Amino acid sequence: MSTTTPRLGQESKSNHSYLETLDQRWNSSILRWAIPETVLTNFKTSPFQLDPSTFSPDEQITQDRRLEIIQESLNLLESKQQNKSEGATLIDVGAGAGSSLAPIRKPFSHITCIEGAPNMALALTENLGKLYPDPSMYEVVEGRFPEISEIVDPATVVNCSNVIYNTTDPVKFLQTLDSLAETLVIVEATLRHPFYRTNFAFEHFWGLTRPTTPTISDVFEIATALGFRPHLESLEPTHQRGIMSFDGIAQRLGLDEARLPELKQYLDNNPMPENPSVLIWWRHI
Repeated sequence: MSTTTPRLGQESKSNHSYLETLDQRWNSSILRWAIPETVLTNFKTSPFQLDPSTFSPDEQITQDRRLEIIQESLNLLESKQQNKSEGATLIDVGAGAGSSLAPIRKPFSHITCIEGAPNMALALTENLGKLYPDPSMYEVVEGRFPEISEIVDPATVVNCSNVIYNTTDPVKFLQTLDSLAETLVIVEATLRHPFYRTNFAFEHFWGLTRPTTPTISDVFEIATALGFRPHLESLEPTHQRGIMSFDGIAQRLGLDEARLPELKQYLDNNPMPENPSVLIWWRHI
């Protein structure tokens, strides 16, 4: 009796049930990262209001593994087409102020940046104006992904850096990334939730035990279940953008100026745990 293997991204009924289980597991885990209102009411500033300057493209890593993967994919695409392809295009999901985009932008003739935070989108538009003399080479689409994807045209490559932990629906999120990509999808993220590095500090300052899941392994498992045949790569410890400043750590912990000396003393004696970056990527070729 012969069996038919589902097309990539087209799961069977049994696999659909499995995906629902993975989706629900992620959802229940990610919601535990919410800060209880009893603690949040003591915060002087929002821990979720990120400073665009932290994600500025001014200072960049000299080598970026994503760029290598992109170039390899474009070369492979060109060899399969047996002629030089027209200008490659890029969608950068959750582009922030441009720090994740700057190291990988050169191979592309047009870039579409999707950003949900208005303050980030404004900073991104200003930064892109400095990177590109021709405004027709880029556009900024302000809105929440994946909902905003309906008004975005597909591109050769889709990049998504440090956004996956913002979603409560990872199956739809990854499916939408894949649907917009003609050749390559790259998902960059930390091994654990971005707030993980302040877990012990939260317990010290607020007596609050923080979660440790979900992790990037859950993302990889979902991408595999979706039939994307993903690759998983660890990145060098030096590969990290948007490193939190001392003031940023204080903001994330909700500490006012009076508690900064206490925070400094704590960090001097208790270095924050590592949370390295990884890549999950897959091709359509």
